[in-house]
Amino acid sequence: INFKFLARRNTLLLGAVLIFFRFVMLATVVAIPSYLASVKGYLPLQTGPVLLEVALAQAVCGLLAVYLLKYVDARLIVTTGFTLVALACLMNATLSSAWSGSNFRPSQAVMAIGLALAFNGMVGAIILEVVNTGALNRPIDVLTFAGYFQTLRLLGGEAGVAFMQHFISAREQFHSNALGLGVQLGQPSTNQRLFALSVGMASRAPGLTTATERAAEILGLQVRQQAFTLAITDSFLLVAWSVVCCLVVVACMQRVPTQYQQVVSAPAGTA
Repeated sequence: INFKFLARRNTLLLGAVLIFFRFVMLATVVAIPSYLASVKGYLPLQTGPVLLEVALAQAVCGLLAVYLLKYVDARLIVTTGFTLVALACLMNATLSSAWSGSNFRPSQAVMAIGLALAFNGMVGAIILEVVNTGALNRPIDVLTFAGYFQTLRLLGGEAGVAFMQHFISAREQFHSNALGLGVQLGQPSTNQRLFALSVGMASRAPGLTTATERAAEILGLQVRQQAFTLAITDSFLLVAWSVVCCLVVVACMQRVPTQYQQVVSAPAGTA
């Protein structure tokens, strides 16, 4: 490992962009399935089609991003992609407990285009960095470069999943406590809600006491459902803010001398 080779501005910044990318992917990989499973009771086979739409759109948009690399600076493609990801997260931040899988389709379409542009633009920038550093003529630098980004890819994914799961759990507890303060016995709204639930359960319970107990359980489940929904909303806002931080990192990257248009138009012997 040639540590001095890694002490380059764009190399270090691209590593940070890779970590951010792995983190923002959690908006689809963790947040949406968690909501659909916990709030709507979706099974994995029901959640799969919601996420599959993103995968199919990414395949098409990925080809577009690769084509654009020949004419557009990779940094602009990355910026556009991450901006669309932030927009999709803000769309999902309007989430309510009434949402189902179909409600995520507009945001998932935007997310798919954003992830495709961000990923392919980022990979294109990494390849250009290898070309411009001259590492292709030095095997030790190629190994260093590959090991560096592979390590960050794995680290970003594992740390991101662990942090997101902890974040959602912590925010759910916070919202549950906050909502619980407004749901106290003796309050008119609480009593009215319990009475309505008790009436609804009266035909299914052997007695009034049992119906009241079941009504209290249902009310508690509804509070937890709303708390988890708010926690998922917070997770989308967190991802959106992380994208803003990533865009700042991209803005600090330097333009490399050799772009893809020059690489493609170069003679075969020179390339």
